[in-house]
Amino acid sequence: MQLKCTHPCIGLCGEPCPKKCRICNRDEVTEIFFGTEDEDDARFVELEDCGHIFEVTGLDHYIDNFGKGDQDDAAIKLIECPRCKTLIRRNLRYGNEVKKTVLDIENVKRRIIGDRQKIQKMRYDIPEEIRTLSRKYPSDGKAMRKVYDTLFETNVDESTLAAVTNQVEFLKAINKIEQDWEKNIRNEELKEMFKDECLEDLTLFRNWILTTRKYFTEQELTDAEDEIARLQSFKRFIICIDRMVTRRDSVPSKLKSDLGELENLLKGGKKLKPGERDFMERVLKDLEKAFPASGLGVSEEEKVQIVRALGERKGHWFKCPNGHPYVIGDCGGATIESRCPECNATIGGGSHQLRRDNQFAGEMDGAQFPAWSEQANLLNYQGF
Repeated sequence: MQLKCTHPCIGLCGEPCPKKCRICNRDEVTEIFFGTEDEDDARFVELEDCGHIFEVTGLDHYIDNFGKGDQDDAAIKLIECPRCKTLIRRNLRYGNEVKKTVLDIENVKRRIIGDRQKIQKMRYDIPEEIRTLSRKYPSDGKAMRKVYDTLFETNVDESTLAAVTNQVEFLKAINKIEQDWEKNIRNEELKEMFKDECLEDLTLFRNWILTTRKYFTEQELTDAEDEIARLQSFKRFIICIDRMVTRRDSVPSKLKSDLGELENLLKGGKKLKPGERDFMERVLKDLEKAFPASGLGVSEEEKVQIVRALGERKGHWFKCPNGHPYVIGDCGGATIESRCPECNATIGGGSHQLRRDNQFAGEMDGAQFPAWSEQANLLNYQGF
């Protein structure tokens, strides 16, 4: 292609032709900037935003490395003309690079400023949770106050609010562990054992969580989640042992060899390998199945599935002399006797009366009394 002066274009095929001529504007075109401008076959690109022209290989290298200095100097910013620092917004050759930079800047803005509605919601929801936790941990009141005040700093961003949210969630998890321990461990010796083994860990962990911070690193989040998981697993272990002691049961022979290794993993304080985590979870599930909360010989998950599958109204569940659950259908009153499919003990009864060695199993479905009972009849009467 020829310029108005009839000399050849110095640009690239398929791209806008620079207005400068290698012959008419020789001094300007061949002025050394990147180092290859004076070569006879040099090709040039014109930046529409400012009109400056540059040798293409040198400008390509400049564009590719723009904003990629040392880590301390690196920044995401719009590409600038290497001569006059005018922002490059329009250019066919570098259009994709310009669009990518604009998108990167928008993403950074979004991370820094965050969604305002989300921030306002977080500012509204979190304070009440902090107040609740402050009542549960009065000795940590000063640290809690610092966390609370962070929410209302003028320039608070989504990253800081995310850190506060993580602090609150970790504290809630710690509190849940302590509540479950108080609620579910009846044996005083085991309660003291859990206190000796875990209370100091819980306190140190809580103090670390409450450290004033603008964010959690990925490693800190992973470490915190691992510690929560360890403490939860230790709580599950002690609760199962408590059920065994309370019910005067014994550990199934197939689990005896695993208990020592499980206890060492829980108390070791080391980061668990994937295989160790799998082993620990398997043994804990076996323990929970052997010593379920209901005392019925089924896990909580199995109990829910069984009740849902049979679809009976509340109050139809009973258990044999050995604690195995069964259902009485129809009205829920015992009219015949049968055999427990698990242990062959006699179950049921007659004339709507349950055998004396059988028991109502309201723990299966949460019922307070049998479907066929004076209490149930009284409730039906009160409904009219």
